[in-house]
Amino acid sequence: MKKLKVLDLSNCFHVKRTPNFSTSANLERLILYRCVSIVEVDGLICHLNRLVSLEARHCLNLQRLPDELGGCLASLEYLSLKNCRSLERLPHTIGNLESLSELNISGTSIKELPDSIGKLKNLKVVKMGESNLSKIPDAFWTIEKLEEIDAHKKYDIEHFHVKIGNCIYRNQSLRILKLKSADIYELPKLPESLIELKLWELNVDTFPDLSNLTNLKILNLSFGVPNDDVKSNALVEDPMPRWIGDFSKLESLALRSPYVTTSPTDLTLPPHLKSLHLRCPNMRRLPRLPSTLSSLCLQFCYSLRSVEDLSNLKKLSTLEIWHGAISEIPGLGCLENLRDLKFWSLGQVEILPDLSKLNKLRRLRVAWCDNLIEIQGELPKSLEVLKIFSCESFQKLPDLSSLNELQMVATNHCGKLNVEAISRLCSEKSIRFLR
Repeated sequence: MKKLKVLDLSNCFHVKRTPNFSTSANLERLILYRCVSIVEVDGLICHLNRLVSLEARHCLNLQRLPDELGGCLASLEYLSLKNCRSLERLPHTIGNLESLSELNISGTSIKELPDSIGKLKNLKVVKMGESNLSKIPDAFWTIEKLEEIDAHKKYDIEHFHVKIGNCIYRNQSLRILKLKSADIYELPKLPESLIELKLWELNVDTFPDLSNLTNLKILNLSFGVPNDDVKSNALVEDPMPRWIGDFSKLESLALRSPYVTTSPTDLTLPPHLKSLHLRCPNMRRLPRLPSTLSSLCLQFCYSLRSVEDLSNLKKLSTLEIWHGAISEIPGLGCLENLRDLKFWSLGQVEILPDLSKLNKLRRLRVAWCDNLIEIQGELPKSLEVLKIFSCESFQKLPDLSSLNELQMVATNHCGKLNVEAISRLCSEKSIRFLR
């Protein structure tokens, strides 16, 4: 045992205690994955002063780590406690793990982090997803080597208040900052090193100035209710600042805001943007869409009554429009690379154009379009999945007999549709039919 470097006890469901490590001083990696009966990690782990990695994911009944943990594992670089649901605290000595570079406490019951966490000067990655945390201590933001922060609360936790310390700007190593389902009431200046930023929810009534973040590749912002009740009903009149167009490296933009009303008429989105996801119920006008888009999703944009001609989006592979007042989609029939098309709750749409030229379309899903009467022309021969739900006015599908790639047809609550004829055709062609 003296030469043992890796000990893997994965799926040892009946092991209740960690082993006696007094004769395993050279151990470098300890794996306790899904040791669901272990209640505590014994203090004898302190004999492992060469331990580099401690993997204790899914130890569902683990309740305690030894208080001496930080005093003896000076070589520990990786500590994962993911989904240790019974674990409610970290020992205060964790700040003494001077070599620790990655910490994962996602899915635990830890309610707060000890202030000593600010002493982890070599910490680079922290994951705290689906956690019970109610706040993040100020000391956390002083860790200057952090490269990735990923935190979000459990669905049943009422508040997860996050106050981002002003000192975060000094951290020019930070590349990924993801705070989801968090209450954020103010946002300090963030470091230019960021390449991915996801903030849910920003409880402010004006768009934060992020103009210095020109290295961003992914930007995802969700706005909630501002802290100032007086301003809570105000609309942001310039929701997409012009500096977004300067983000030349941006590939994905998602914006969810009840305050967005419009966008500057001359706003040009970044030239390499591939994904655009908007959930803005008061948005009345879209910005100009770049031809580089491969995914476009418009959700709950109730005030958006028209969209520009989409025929220039030659790279678009996914188009989703949910809950809107749009009556037609110009250029839809020209999207030659479209693979997935979804329309939900578009009550003003009466006719879909001929889609026969969409030679790469695989999935067509239409639901709750109450006034949709027909799909003109033919469907593309590439189609594999066709779903039409709750379109009460829909009268007739295009001919399906020549669609040799078709694998599934689903219709439901389309009262004027001849479902029996569709069912017979699907049976003859061995196509799965659901209704």
